[in-house]
This record gives sequence, structure tokens and C-alpha cells, in this order.
Amino acid sequence: MVGTPLANCFARDPYPQSFCLASSLSADRLLFLTNQFMNRKASVVWRGNLRDGTGTLSTESGLLRDTEYSFRTRFEKGNGKDGNGTNLEELIAASLGGCFSMTLSDELERSGLHPERIETTAIATLEESKGSWTLTRIELEVRAKIPNATQNHFIDAALAAKTNSPMARLLNTNISMIAHLDT
Repeated sequence: MVGTPLANCFARDPYPQSFCLASSLSADRLLFLTNQFMNRKASVVWRGNLRDGTGTLSTESGLLRDTEYSFRTRFEKGNGKDGNGTNLEELIAASLGGCFSMTLSDELERSGLHPERIETTAIATLEESKGSWTLTRIELEVRAKIPNATQNHFIDAALAAKTNSPMARLLNTNISMIAHLDT
């Protein structure tokens, strides 16, 4: 049973991210090797054609529940600012901005610094070229208050966070950054 998924070890798999290993001590004892990962779930429903259709987004956490989006909220003037839906690019920008801020906090703490506040704005740019739309870049603007930090410490941590944040690695796009250290 070495390396067998837990589903094969038990009728019910209470830890789907784990694998069981048979112990050489006795048949009724198992060692568990946990492969760390998390699944985050969102569901989407789209109805109709591209230009006239509408969709809804919901997240497992419940924060987004039947949140509307459409061609109009993505591509037409106003971009959803009228309160009638979101667009996918602002959700990507929010995800990157949040992930970057958390990663920056971690980078600073690893250097012995303790941020009081990190504010990040992320702007996702969607461009049309030859009839196709592409997310071509994201600009981060970060402002932070970090006691005892030098500009060099801050910039080093911000550059590391921009490179190492999980969302930035996933997006693998051009990410530029403007960083301000408040004193």
C-alpha cells in the first residue's frame, strides 16, 4: 500500500491530499505523508451568446454569490462601474494585489521588519490586437509604512514579493511596480 491514495485505504477519505504508507510495525498502524496543497473553488454560469449573454460567479467562501459579469461589464464604457456586475480583469488585479501584499509582508518579516500597513493598487491592462483581447500587463503601486525600514530593505522585499507571490508566478505576465515607503 505504499504511496496508495487514502481513498484506497479507507472507505471515506477524510484527508484527500494525503497518502498512506503501510507501517512495518503492524498492519493496523499507518504513517501519513501529507502533500500540502489547497483547493479553492469557484463556479460560473454563462447564459447566451458573447455580446448579449450574462454570467454569474460564485465562490466557495460565499463572498461572491451569483455576482454578475457580462461582455458589457468587461468591454464597454463604464466597465461595470454602474454597479451592475464585475469584470474578470478586476478580479485578477485584486487577486494579484492581495497576494503580493501578503507576500511582501512575509518577505519583510523574514528580514526582521514588521509592517504596520501595506496598501497596494493593481491595474490590469487588457488590450485588443488583431481581433483578440489579451491581458498584457499588470501595474502594482504599493505604499507601505514599516518602522525601521530603509528604502533599500523595502525595495528588496518588494521586488522579491513581486517575483515570488503565487499569483504572479501563475499569471506569468509583465508586472511593473511603483513602490513608496512612508516614513
